[in-house]
Amino acid sequence: MTYTITTIKYPTHAKLRGALKAFHGMDDEAQQEMRRTIDRHKGSLDNPVDWSDPDTWIDATLSGDHAALAALIWESSEGALNPRYTYHPRRVAFAHDLLRLNSAGQQVRTARGADFLKEELGPVEMELDAAESMHWVLAYLAQEGEVKFNDLAEAWKPLALEHSTIQSRSSLRHGLRFRLAALRERDLVTSSRGGYAITDEGRAYLNRLNARFGAPLGEASMNRSVRCVWREVQVGEEVEIAAEGALVVECAVAAEVREGESLHQLIKRMAQRRLGYCAVSAVADHELKIEREQGPGALDTASREVHDEPWSDLKDDILADELFSELMPTLYPERYTEPLAWYDAWAGKKPEGTSVAEVLADIEQMRSLRASGRALHLVLRDLDPLLEASPAWADSLSAFIAEAQRQPSGLAVIEVIAHRTLREDQPHLARLKHHFTDVSAPERAGGSAIDQVRRSTPENYFTYRAPSLESVAATLNENGHVDDKVLRRLHVSLNSGGLTLLTGPPGAGKTWLALQYAQALGAEWQLTKAQPDWAAKQFATDNNRSGLALAQKAHRALNHAGDHPPRPHILIFDELHRADLDALAPALASWARGFEFEHGQQWDSFNGFPLSTPHPLPANLHLIATFTTHDPGAASLPAEVLGLAKVIEFRATEDQLRAHLGDAPFAETLLATFDVFARVAPLGFTHVDAIRRYVEAAARLNVSWQEAFDEAFLQLLIPRLEHRPGDVYTSFAALRERLPAFMALTLARLNARIG
Repeated sequence: MTYTITTIKYPTHAKLRGALKAFHGMDDEAQQEMRRTIDRHKGSLDNPVDWSDPDTWIDATLSGDHAALAALIWESSEGALNPRYTYHPRRVAFAHDLLRLNSAGQQVRTARGADFLKEELGPVEMELDAAESMHWVLAYLAQEGEVKFNDLAEAWKPLALEHSTIQSRSSLRHGLRFRLAALRERDLVTSSRGGYAITDEGRAYLNRLNARFGAPLGEASMNRSVRCVWREVQVGEEVEIAAEGALVVECAVAAEVREGESLHQLIKRMAQRRLGYCAVSAVADHELKIEREQGPGALDTASREVHDEPWSDLKDDILADELFSELMPTLYPERYTEPLAWYDAWAGKKPEGTSVAEVLADIEQMRSLRASGRALHLVLRDLDPLLEASPAWADSLSAFIAEAQRQPSGLAVIEVIAHRTLREDQPHLARLKHHFTDVSAPERAGGSAIDQVRRSTPENYFTYRAPSLESVAATLNENGHVDDKVLRRLHVSLNSGGLTLLTGPPGAGKTWLALQYAQALGAEWQLTKAQPDWAAKQFATDNNRSGLALAQKAHRALNHAGDHPPRPHILIFDELHRADLDALAPALASWARGFEFEHGQQWDSFNGFPLSTPHPLPANLHLIATFTTHDPGAASLPAEVLGLAKVIEFRATEDQLRAHLGDAPFAETLLATFDVFARVAPLGFTHVDAIRRYVEAAARLNVSWQEAFDEAFLQLLIPRLEHRPGDVYTSFAALRERLPAFMALTLARLNARIG
C-alpha cells in the first residue's frame, strides 16, 4: 500500500469535484492573489467575518477582478466550493494529478481529473481513498465495529506519522476528522454518540478496494520473519546479546538521538556506523549511492587519486565531509562541477523525514553490500525515558516493526533492552505488547544492581588535544568581533575542565558567543534552555518533560564525547537564571567539579554507573552555562557554585556596538546614550538588532528613519530604564540632554516623567 497523506484539511469529494469544475482554465496566479486578498480580511473577535454565505461576503469583502473570480468559483462549482476555502482542494488536486498547470499558467484538468469528475467511486476515486488512508479507516471500522473517535485516532496515528509531515497530536486528530467527513459525505461511514461505524455501502466499497489494493490491516501480520524481543533488566545490568552469527547494531536511543531526529532515522544512522560508513549522514547516504552506481571500490579509487589515501582511511576524519566534497567532481564530473553541489542537491531534495520503508530498503542494501550473508540483530537500549515522556515514541517503534515485517530489510531480530516489563499496566507499553515476546529479568542475588555496576573508562577517554586559540579566533571573528581577552579566558576555562559561566546583561551576546565558539571549534553541541521547574534530580532523571530534555541531552553529550575522543563536544545550559538555583546548586557543583557525585545524594545512578563513585568528564566535553545579570527578578548564583565554576563576566562595549551597527543612520544617535544605559541597563546586540529591524520595517512603509528610530527607542529602550531599580530621574535627565529634537515622542515621555 502506497500512502500519500497530503494535508490535514482533506476536502470532501464534493468540494474536490467543485474545484475541478471551477479551476479548469483559471489563471493560477490570479487565483492565488485572490486567496491572499481574502486571507487579509480576518476581521476581529468583536467583528468577525461571516464566510458561510459567499453570495453575501464576496460583494462585501472583495472588489474588481477578485470579486469576479470568487463569484465565478462559487457559480462554476455549483455551490459546492466556498471561494474562501480553495487552498486545500487545490493542493490535493495537484498532489494526485487531477490538475496541472499549462504553459500559459492556467490550471487544467488532467485525464485523471476528468475521470474523477465523471465517475463517483470509480478507479481514480479509489486510488485517492487508498492513498489518503480512507481505505484503512474503512477496513478498521469493518474489523472493530463501532469505534469511538479517540480509539480510532490512536490506531490511525502510527500510519499518519509515518506517511505525512503531520506531527502534533491536535493536527493528527484534525486530519482524521476531515477524512471521516469525506467518508460520511458519501454515506460510507455513519456517526452517532457511540462513535463511528461503516455502512453497508461502505462495506461494498471496501470489498472493491481490497480486491484492487489488498487488505491494509492484513499487511501488518504478513511475513513475520523478524523476531521481536523485549528484555527487562535492572539498571546497570550487563546483558549478553545472543546474536547467533548476526551482525549486532546497538543503539542507546536517548543518548544518541539528535534534535528532531525520528527513531527510524536514528536506526539507519546507527546501521551506517556499524557497517563502516562515514559518521556524517549526508556523506554516508552518498557512499551508499556511489556503491550502488559505481561499485564498492569506486570511492577508494577516487580518494587515492585526489588525496593519495583510500577513502576507508579518511572517512572518520574530523573534516570528512570536506574531504568527501573534493571527491564528487571526480566521481561525477558532469553532474557535480562544484565540490559542494552534491550537498546542495541532497539537502534540496531530501524530504522532511525519509519514510520507514525507504530507511529499511537502505539498510538492506547496506547489509547486502557490506555484510552479505549475515543478518542484522538490532538492539535498542535506553528507550524507557522517551517512551514514558511521549506516546509518539511507542507509535514510531510500532510503525518501524510493522514495516520491517512487511519488507526485506536484513533484520532478523529487534531486541529492546528496558527497565520495564511489558506486563506492566502502562499505556505507552500496552500499545507495543502485540509485537514482542516479553523476557523478564531473572532473579538476582548478591546485593542490589547498583552494587554490581562498574563503569569502565576507555583508554582514549582523555586523549583529546584542543585546537589552538589562534585558529578558533580566526574562525570566530569571521562572524563578528569578540574581545580578545574574553575569548582567551573562555578558551582557557573550557579546556581546563569543569563548568564555565558566562554572565552579563541581556543582549550582551552570551548565548551567541557560546554557539559561535562551538561552531568555530567544529564541535558537536547541545543547547537546552533552563526552566523554572528544573530541580537537581532532573539532571539525572526523567521526572517531567523539561527534566527529561535536560537529562537526555546530558546523556547524549557525556556518552558521545567519551566514545568520540578526537572531536570536541559542548553542552550549553542557557538562561540559567530562570531556574531554581538553590535546588540546582548540588548538581551544578557536581558538574563544576567534573561530574563527581558524592556519596549520600538522594538519587541512585546516572546512565548506568553509581553516583557514589566520582566520574570525571571526558577531556573533550566542555560545559557552558549562561547567566543574565541586570535583570529584575533574576536570581543570584549560589556561593557553592561560584566557588567552583569559572565565571566570565562581559558586556557589549561601545566599540563593538559601533562595529555591529555599521552604517546604520541612527548609529551615533543611539551610541550617544550608551553611558546612560550602562549604569543600570546596559545595551546589548539584541537591543541594537531589534531597533534595526524596526527601522527597516518602517522604511518599507516610507517612514523616515528618524521617526521610526524615535518610535523604536520609546518602545524598546525606555521601558528598560523605567522598570529598573535606581534613580530613574537622573537617567531620564541625562537622556534628555543627549537626544536630538526629532525624537519628539521620546522627549515627551521624558518630560512627562521628570517635569
